[in-house]
Amino acid sequence: MPALSLNDLLAFGLCVLALVALGMNLLVHRKHPYSGLRHTSAVRSTEILSQAAAEQGKRLTIGLGLDVADSTTAMASLPVLAALTRRSIFTDQPVRAASGGGTLACLSQSVVRGTYQGAVTPELFKPDYALLAGLSPYAYLAGLLPQAASRANAGVILYGPHRPESVLAVDLVERKGNPVIVLTSDLSAQAVLLASSAQLSLGEDFFDSGASLEVNPSAAAALRAQDLLRIVITVGLILGAVLRLLGVWQ
Repeated sequence: MPALSLNDLLAFGLCVLALVALGMNLLVHRKHPYSGLRHTSAVRSTEILSQAAAEQGKRLTIGLGLDVADSTTAMASLPVLAALTRRSIFTDQPVRAASGGGTLACLSQSVVRGTYQGAVTPELFKPDYALLAGLSPYAYLAGLLPQAASRANAGVILYGPHRPESVLAVDLVERKGNPVIVLTSDLSAQAVLLASSAQLSLGEDFFDSGASLEVNPSAAAALRAQDLLRIVITVGLILGAVLRLLGVWQ
C-alpha cells in the first residue's frame, strides 16, 4: 500500500473533523437544536411570503426545477415544499408546485399527499397541487410560465436545479409586481439571476432549507458543522499562504 501524501492526510483529517463536529452538535443542541442558529435569509423569506399569501387569500407557486443526475440536489427543495404546504392546508389557496421531471414530480406528489394525510385532511388534497410542468428544460419552462403569471399568485419561489433561462420566469413574475425568491445550485443560473431583483441564495446555502425553516434538527447540526469547517479551512488556507511566503513550507 503506498504511503499517504500530505493532501490525503489533510482530506482524511477534514472528514474526521466533520464527523466529530456533526456528532458534537447533535449531542450539545439536542434539546434546543435551532437556538442561535444562522438562518439563510432567502429560505426564511419563503416563510414570510407564505404568511403574506395567507393574509391576501392568494397562493404560492413553487418551481422545483429539473431532474438531475445528482438526486440530492434535486430533492433539496422537498423540505420547503412540505413545510409551506403544511402551513397552507387550511388557507384559501394552497401551495402549487411544478416539476421539470418525472421522478421529481412523483416525489413532490408523495410529499404533498403525505403532508395532507399527516394533517388528517386527505380529502382536501388535489393532484394538481403538484404538477409535472415538462420533461425537458424548455418544456418545463413553458409549463412554468403560465403558473408563474397566474393572478392567484402572491409570489413565486424557484427552488431546485434551474438553468439560466429561468430568468424569463423571474422577469415575468417581476412584471406582474409579485416577489420572487430563487434558490438554485446551478452557478450559471445564479450568475444570470444576480441581474434581477429576485432574492437569491448563493453557494451551499441552497441545502439549508430544513435548518432555516426549523423542521429538521439533523440539518441544523449539519449547518453548524458546515460553518465550523468553513472557519477551519479559511484559517488553514491563510496559514498555508503565510508559511509559503516565509519559506517555511515549500
